[in-house]
Amino acid sequence: MLVRSFYMRRTVGFMAMMALAGTTLPAIVSHADGPEIAVLVLRISNDRRSVEVKRTTDSDVHHFDVLAKCGVPAVGEPMIRDLNLSGSVVHVTYGKHCFADLALRELTLRCVGCD
Repeated sequence: MLVRSFYMRRTVGFMAMMALAGTTLPAIVSHADGPEIAVLVLRISNDRRSVEVKRTTDSDVHHFDVLAKCGVPAVGEPMIRDLNLSGSVVHVTYGKHCFADLALRELTLRCVGCD
């Protein structure tokens, strides 16, 4: 499986990472407002419709079905295209130009919309 490489910097304005379906990426999220969140698993599911997150503070994997909550995009294939990590928020791109934000501290998914 092809995986794009990513580079991690330990700064507040963090890094960007991209993943393909089924790829597990380790991440450590740090933020100026609070303690670090160690994320052991951050991955797109094999069907490319959801994001899975496993934090060190939790015993189980949290599953966020992006397309079920945000709806099927009007333009583009109904699947997650990439993830970008910024601070403690994962920006999810799905469809052609649709976006959602996943807050790793609160474990909440917010549908941003399509442009």
